[in-house]
Amino acid sequence: MKVIVVEDDEALLEVISECITLHFPETEVVLFKNADDAWQHIANAGGEIKLIISDINMPGKMNGLDLLREVKKIRSEIFFVSSSGLKRNLVAAKALGANEILQKPFSFLNIQEIIKKSGGGTAFETTPGPC
Repeated sequence: MKVIVVEDDEALLEVISECITLHFPETEVVLFKNADDAWQHIANAGGEIKLIISDINMPGKMNGLDLLREVKKIRSEIFFVSSSGLKRNLVAAKALGANEILQKPFSFLNIQEIIKKSGGGTAFETTPGPC
């Protein structure tokens, strides 16, 4: 399973990636710091992308809502999760077709549940840690 994570907060991006890799070792995680770069990858990728987790407020030409809109136009089967600290952004994402929304701050348990809902299988059991 291939997961795209789009987040301009580099520390959060790394934590999400490490936690997904730790608990779902069969998952390929591809990271982007902005929606523009993520869109270029997604538009040219094959059918292997199953899940996108994207922040909404990011620098660049596109924001997370723009990315959601474009992805749903060409790849409506991709499970798309929008995250934000602002409730109005999450309401807008849901209206545009986000499969799930994540209110910041969120826990890794939220990410685990989303991966399971998207068809990513069962979490790999590990010792307790920051994830």
